[in-house]
Amino acid sequence: MNNKTFFFNVIFGFYYMLSCHELMCWNLGLFNEVPNHQQIGQEVTERIRQGGNLNDNMEFTSLIDPRPPLFGVLISDQNNEVLKDLLACNVDIAKPWRGWSALCVTAKAGAHKNLAILLDHIKQIHQNPKELIDTHMSGVFRTTALHHAAERCSCCVEKLLQCGADPNAKDEYNVTPLETAIKDHAKCRWNHDFSDDWEPTNDILRILRLLKTAGADFSRLNIIVSDEDEQLSQFPGKSEIRKNFSEMIETFKRENT
Repeated sequence: MNNKTFFFNVIFGFYYMLSCHELMCWNLGLFNEVPNHQQIGQEVTERIRQGGNLNDNMEFTSLIDPRPPLFGVLISDQNNEVLKDLLACNVDIAKPWRGWSALCVTAKAGAHKNLAILLDHIKQIHQNPKELIDTHMSGVFRTTALHHAAERCSCCVEKLLQCGADPNAKDEYNVTPLETAIKDHAKCRWNHDFSDDWEPTNDILRILRLLKTAGADFSRLNIIVSDEDEQLSQFPGKSEIRKNFSEMIETFKRENT
């Protein structure tokens, strides 16, 4: 393989992963968008009132891309009553949008009230809720809702585990929710990407405790932590983050010795 071909493959691979994952997250309304959730709820309520098709895409004033009404309301707990109205109209919760399942979008957004409503609905309509929960995946990485919940929301992790989500589920690259939790909290991807003031210690500790209680495999904990610590060590500006991360891991280890 010549240098030109190699360079092209690297650029294409990077672009493919970015477009399939990060740009999808962006389009969900979780990153640079600032959705008006009250307005979204009103628009969906009007759609219901008019008897419009609730499984087809619709335009939203404050969201970049058209999407089914369900995927407009899922991203915020402000719209949990509207979500109940949609479910009462038998909206199709199994239909994905851009490769994302309803459960994955809700967990990614950290909308734990909406997640509880969805899970209750699944238990009512499905004989084996666990099967549906573990097969609701997102994107080319085949990531489960528990992976997304482990990134940022202990309440979502707890609700999924209570409904039988597999604590050792693996994505396309054999990454588990445990590894996702540690990597994402170590890198401070949510709201603290470029800052040293990182203190979500209680939530990540709770996520680790919940996964441990549910039977997650912690045999690779030291390897995962070592990899993340090494990456953080390459950024002097992240020294405080690295210190907080190490202290959090040590606290968890002390609890389990």
